[in-house]
Amino acid sequence: MDSDIPEFKVVTVGDSGVGKTSLVKRFSDGVFTEGAATTIGAAYVKVDVVIANSPICLNIWDTAGQERFQSLIPLYLRSAQACIIVVDISQKDAVSNLNVLFENFKDILPQDICLVLAGNKKDLVPDYDPTPLLGWADKNKMSCIFTSAKSAEKC
Repeated sequence: MDSDIPEFKVVTVGDSGVGKTSLVKRFSDGVFTEGAATTIGAAYVKVDVVIANSPICLNIWDTAGQERFQSLIPLYLRSAQACIIVVDISQKDAVSNLNVLFENFKDILPQDICLVLAGNKKDLVPDYDPTPLLGWADKNKMSCIFTSAKSAEKC
């Protein structure tokens, strides 16, 4: 990759099974694998994209969602320019899960980090009421999108 092309560190976080790996694979490779293997520690992928006619490189860190790996999240967030918090909108306790997860790392976030809440698995809940997640995202000063790694909606 050309050294003049800006690079950005992006970290995905979320509980186990919410679809972080599936979203990253869909975005980076354009594929969806049913029942993707659980991430151990973290996985890394480099993706070149063009935004507003300018090439950039995204260094994407896909973190593990299991509780035993939660203490590693601050290490991955260090020097990150963006953090995508992924939640499974088909789970009824999505907002309470977010509160617990976000509480673990919100105080160590880089000051200028871009935060995005990604409500994943929209294909499982076509009539989903986005109000609770939109409210949570607004309260925590982040953008919110609803996506599906399976159907490739907003990937």
